[in-house]
Amino acid sequence: MSLGLVVRALAPRDGRRNAGTATRAGVETVERCAAPAERADAELPAPLSEAEGRSC
Repeated sequence: MSLGLVVRALAPRDGRRNAGTATRAGVETVERCAAPAERADAELPAPLSEAEGRSC
């Protein structure tokens, strides 16, 4: 199943490797999800003590 967020092609410098490149839809998805993901990352350890938070 492909969501069309990344295209894969042979790497230009080394044809044995694959290189992934974000499509316009991929970039838009990252832009839309970045702020909510950062908020969740900040809120998740909030109930932990300082010592517990450092171990995450």
